[in-house]
Amino acid sequence: MGAKGSLIVFEGIDGSGKTTTAEALSDAIREQGGSCIFLPKRAVVSDEPYVREHLDKLAEIIWTKAKHAPTHLLGYDHWIHAVASYFFAFEHACVRPLLAAGTTVVVDNWFYKFVLRISLASGKELATVLSCFEGLLEPDTVFYLDVTAEKSAARKGEFSWAETGSTAKDRPSREQEMANFVVYQNLLREGYGPFLEKENWKAVDPGDATAEQVAKLLVVSV
Repeated sequence: MGAKGSLIVFEGIDGSGKTTTAEALSDAIREQGGSCIFLPKRAVVSDEPYVREHLDKLAEIIWTKAKHAPTHLLGYDHWIHAVASYFFAFEHACVRPLLAAGTTVVVDNWFYKFVLRISLASGKELATVLSCFEGLLEPDTVFYLDVTAEKSAARKGEFSWAETGSTAKDRPSREQEMANFVVYQNLLREGYGPFLEKENWKAVDPGDATAEQVAKLLVVSV
């Protein structure tokens, strides 16, 4: 992996197993003697209290408080720049120092899914939304977990508005939420198509394998 660490990220629809597989891959790399850290997108690794507090508050606004909130009321331009702001700070304060120290960083989500979500919700061209993230590190490897929307839906206990693409004031029944989830996540799967043509993207069909089993297959390509 050289003197500089590698940035490895996982992408895929909601419920596809990104976090568990990313953590398992990090463990597998360390078992082979590599210097590696699993860094969830909300994990703030910094000795500076100001940095931790700032990023924690941004993450709370973007993901915790917005989980079941009518986020569209603030306008999609706001969310494009809010998410971009978080990732630029996260990359600068947490990811880059680790890479510079020779540590390989495995992240369970980069910015691609959020770009697709915002593009779908706002009707803005994908290239327009992507331009707001220009300058962020291009990962060395992106593992796309190719899981069907139906399989992801069966795994999940609940569905957030962001995961169903809904802006309705009143939440529907669980059955309707699941149906909405499947429709919306299939749109996300289609949206990933252009990214999968990039050389550093690798589609992975985990099938019925565990995260640990998938990680053992992936570690040889890192």
